[in-house]
Amino acid sequence: MKKFTTLLVLFLFTYASKAQDLECPRFLNPDEPQPTKTIANREGVAVAPSKEKYVFNVKIHYIKNTNGTGVNFGKEQAQNAMLILNETYNKINIYFKLSGFDYIYNSNYKNIRSTNKNTNPNHPTINQLVNYSKTGTEKPVFDVNSLNVFVVENINENPLTFGSATNGIGYLPGTVSFFTYNSFLSTTLLHEIGHNFNLEHTYNLSGTSKCELVSGENATTAGDYVTDTPAAPLILPSSDYSSSCSYVNSLKIKDCAGVEFRDVQIANIMGHDNPCRDLGDNFSANEIFFTAGQGFRMRDQIKNHIDSPTNMYGYNKAKTSIDKLYEPIEQIAVVSDNEMEITDDENDLGMANVCQKTDGVAYEFQKGFKYTFISEDGSKKFFETNETPKITVKSMFNVNMINLDQDKLVQIQPVISDEYVCVKQKYVAINIATTTNLGNGSIIYKQLSNEEINSTNIFNSLPKNTFNIVTKETDKGIKTSKKIYKY
Repeated sequence: MKKFTTLLVLFLFTYASKAQDLECPRFLNPDEPQPTKTIANREGVAVAPSKEKYVFNVKIHYIKNTNGTGVNFGKEQAQNAMLILNETYNKINIYFKLSGFDYIYNSNYKNIRSTNKNTNPNHPTINQLVNYSKTGTEKPVFDVNSLNVFVVENINENPLTFGSATNGIGYLPGTVSFFTYNSFLSTTLLHEIGHNFNLEHTYNLSGTSKCELVSGENATTAGDYVTDTPAAPLILPSSDYSSSCSYVNSLKIKDCAGVEFRDVQIANIMGHDNPCRDLGDNFSANEIFFTAGQGFRMRDQIKNHIDSPTNMYGYNKAKTSIDKLYEPIEQIAVVSDNEMEITDDENDLGMANVCQKTDGVAYEFQKGFKYTFISEDGSKKFFETNETPKITVKSMFNVNMINLDQDKLVQIQPVISDEYVCVKQKYVAINIATTTNLGNGSIIYKQLSNEEINSTNIFNSLPKNTFNIVTKETDKGIKTSKKIYKY
């Protein structure tokens, strides 16, 4: 009976280990050597890198069908990703700046495989997607000056089929990560970026002869190489944590020295995927965390390579300055409806050139910080971390990011040109009133069809020796009326 029980536990252990592995397969950076795992001269977390603030650009690539269909992610989701990253990483002085987002329209890359083995050309690997983003698109979208985040429909581990789905993958270490649309705005984002900065799973090598011991005596040379993350088992069944997210160990799983696991950090970001590691309302960090030792390890990795002359791991080029965080991610000229010029597009029948004078600038800033905008007259506008900071101004204003530096003010001077901003708009309605005698003649009314709007030169179509009133309306609701006498 004892043998049967042992085999049963071993079977459960093996099966669950595979399932857990699929949450985030360990993926070593294929382009760079692995850094030293053990951090030298470290006792606990007493020694730490400098308090310097590290800032990285982030570029997001959404993969869609070739015909443009697919999940409708864009700026809103990119903003929420910055909120998720900054709310947690800012606590350890690591910051992220959205450098942009784009779309890769290729149905072949909607589903990718986490393996690098090219055993099935119909199922591209993650590295093939990276290469495609560099050379396969009409205009390369991969940005060497950013962390590159790819969002796809499915990521699968199996090299032959599209079974065995996983949530995300991050180069360990590096500046490239991959997510499914379903897992992108979750703690998986924090988890994979943790891999980018050289963090291992808290359960790394568990279940092997090289496991981290519960006693912690080999914590600097085994497991995740972090001393303040207790040894963790390779599996975490739902029966092993309570409603308060404390560890139970109902299966009495032991480390490789035969000691039962205890004090496992259920809500640790680099631990097992489970409900205790979920985000709260409005993407709040809730109870999730990195330990001080994990923060040390990430900052140590960055510190050692951020000035690499060969751009090892990509940090050197992906870094940016603190001042960039104060810059808007978008600015759009605000135009006046009172000063407007509308002309027909001579080269495109059915289209109007609508030119309006600039009347201000609308700015949108990045989520994830507490903002105060201070206008020239001293009036203030406040935004919380989970709000989208937007302000429309005509003159200089100051920006303060309270949770970055409560005393720092950055001045922004909007550029408002006297020139007109011109855009094309489509005519959706054209009506013509025609008469031969303004005093007593009868009036003929004509409403052009859509086909006529797109194919008719209005002036040439008017009868000779007539008075005409032509009214037009664009698809943006702008209306014009013009009197024309045709000789």
